[in-house]
Amino acid sequence: MNNTYIKSKSHTQIRHSDKINALTTILEITNISHDDWLLEMFEYGCQVGEFLFPEPIRKKQLQDKQYNYWSWFLNLYLNDDKALLDIYEGGLTATEYWNEKRQFIEQLIKVK
Repeated sequence: MNNTYIKSKSHTQIRHSDKINALTTILEITNISHDDWLLEMFEYGCQVGEFLFPEPIRKKQLQDKQYNYWSWFLNLYLNDDKALLDIYEGGLTATEYWNEKRQFIEQLIKVK
């Protein structure tokens, strides 16, 4: 008898998997390369960082891992990707995706 214990996935692991699956699906249906997605996400993250942080502390906030800015922004960005899949039900084009992301960032900046 095999007594191997298989640990079930935690809520956090499941949510992370959902986000990664959403990203993978978006890249497949829009034909956007991972490099292009990553570059745009980084550019948008820098724009939001410029808005959120005043000049004297901006570099530190964006570069020091202890502040978790990029983890926060990536999670926010991937949550939006997951929501876009639900809204467009798999029929999302690259143009629609980039327009939605631009609007998302514009709204995010307006919130503050």
